[in-house]
Amino acid sequence: MQTACIDFYGSGDKQIQAIDNAQDAKPGRIYLMRGLCGVLSMGMNDFAQQLAKKTQLRTASFAYYRGEHLVADLIEQQRLHKLSAPLILIGHSLGADETIIVAKKLQQHHIPVDLIISLDPVKSRPIPGNVKHVVNVYIGNTFQGMRAIVGSPLKAVTPNKTLVENYNLSADQPFKNHGINHYNMTKNKQLRSWLLAQINKQLIA
Repeated sequence: MQTACIDFYGSGDKQIQAIDNAQDAKPGRIYLMRGLCGVLSMGMNDFAQQLAKKTQLRTASFAYYRGEHLVADLIEQQRLHKLSAPLILIGHSLGADETIIVAKKLQQHHIPVDLIISLDPVKSRPIPGNVKHVVNVYIGNTFQGMRAIVGSPLKAVTPNKTLVENYNLSADQPFKNHGINHYNMTKNKQLRSWLLAQINKQLIA
């Protein structure tokens, strides 16, 4: 999806292509997709750096509307037999929506996605069958007295193929009463640590 919005937090196609040639990295890739203009996803770049250090996987952070470029690059890497598991997609807001759009396009080319981490998606899109596991962290109908404008549970097209875990920030532990909302969630250290634990589970599975 193209947009006239300028991503104020930089990077783009070069970030996607750079990890193709990354040295001294373990097999596997993590792609983080920021939301609208990057303004509401200010913590994604730092989180990408944290994940690269902790997991030693190739990691890149970019605007959600670069999803088409990501798909093209992954298809090319598959053609060159350079695409190794795990493939992990992380998105916030519109970036969360884009992870599912990307996964659906990858399904057409028989490319599996090992894990999607969806952070407060704007729309509730069905998860395609090529995705093995989804962790969806969203805000419920109300949060701190305010009605949520985004965020909802996600469902799989084929539940026998895809494990979907939905966590409601306004009701479920370990997030309840920790002041995490749509605007600060990508910078929240507690949430990041919990997400890193989910990724580590995937890596040792």
